[in-house]
Amino acid sequence: MNKGDYYIATQAIESVNKQVEHLNLNLKLTEIEYSHSNYMNDFNLELRYNDKLYNFDVEVKRNLINKTSLLAFHELITNRENKILFVSDYISNEIKKYFRKHSISYISGSGNAFISQNELLLYFDFPKIEKEPESIGKAFEKAGIRLILQLLFNKELINMSYDEIAEIVDISKGSISNIFKDLQREGFLYTVDKKRILRNKKDLLEKWVTAYDRKLRPSILIGKYRQLDSSVSIQLPENSLWSGEKAAEIMHLNIKPQHKIIYIQLDSVHIIKKLKLIPDDMGNIELLNICWNSAKLQNNDSTIVPAILVYADLILSKNDRNHEIAKELYEHSIQNNW
Repeated sequence: MNKGDYYIATQAIESVNKQVEHLNLNLKLTEIEYSHSNYMNDFNLELRYNDKLYNFDVEVKRNLINKTSLLAFHELITNRENKILFVSDYISNEIKKYFRKHSISYISGSGNAFISQNELLLYFDFPKIEKEPESIGKAFEKAGIRLILQLLFNKELINMSYDEIAEIVDISKGSISNIFKDLQREGFLYTVDKKRILRNKKDLLEKWVTAYDRKLRPSILIGKYRQLDSSVSIQLPENSLWSGEKAAEIMHLNIKPQHKIIYIQLDSVHIIKKLKLIPDDMGNIELLNICWNSAKLQNNDSTIVPAILVYADLILSKNDRNHEIAKELYEHSIQNNW
C-alpha cells in the first residue's frame, strides 16, 4: 500500500464523515488483497447508506487539474469491475464538472464529494474547511525539505557555517536558523561542544519522505509522459538525472525498471521534444525539476539523483517490490554512509 496515498484518502474521507454525521451514512476505507497494476492503490471504499452497502475502487491523485487526464480516466473506469472513486487533495472546477456530467465519483481534500452508483447519488459541496495545522514548523516546509535532503546526503554540511550552508542549499541564513531550531525541538538535532549532531536519522528520513511527497514534490512535478516509440532506449540529456527504479538498477539493485523518473534542469519543452515524449497521465515516465543545487550535490554516479531521493521515489511508488528495493537501498547504502 502506498502510505502517502492512503493518508490523503483517509483524511478526505474523514472530512466527509464529519460533515454528514447527522445522516445515516458512513464511508470506510478498506484494504484489498490485489492491485490492478503495480502503480495503483490496493484499497477501496465501502459506503453504507440506509443499510445498503456500496463498493468503490479508490484511485488517489495528488491534484486533478489538467484536461490531458480525462482520456486516462475513461481507461481506468472501463477496466474495473467496481465503480471507481477518485480522491484528491485538489480537484479543479473543470474536472469536477466533467466528473459529475459522466457520473464519476470523487472526494476532494476539502471534503466536497460527488458519489454515484446505481440508485445512489450523494453530492456534498460544503465551504472549504481548513485542515488543522500539523505539529511541524519550518523544517518540513519547502526550504527545510531541501535542506534536510542535503543534510542526510552530506554529513559534513551540518557543521558548516550558515554562510556556507546558505550558498550550498540556496536558502537564507534566517531560514537555516529556523529549520535548525525546529529540528532541535523535534529531537533530530542537538549540540555537543559546539558541534551539531543529527540523530534519529531513520525517523527523520521517514518524516522527510512524507513532507517531500506532500509539500515539495507536487510543485516540481512537470508531468507524466510516455514515449512515442517505447522500443527506443532513453539517452538522458546533460543535466538530467535518473531516480526511482532506473536509478536503483544503475546502483546494481535487483530490479527491472518499468516506471521511469527523470529530474531535469533544462527547459522541459526541450527535453520532451528531444526524448519524443507524449503527455499521458497513465504514462510510465515522470519528469520533475531538480530542486537542489546540482553543482554542490554530487553522486559518485553523475547519472542519478542522491540516494535519499531514489529511496523516496521508490517508497512513494505504488509497488511492493519497489518498497523492498528501497529497504535494501537503505540498509546497504544510505545507512552505511551515515
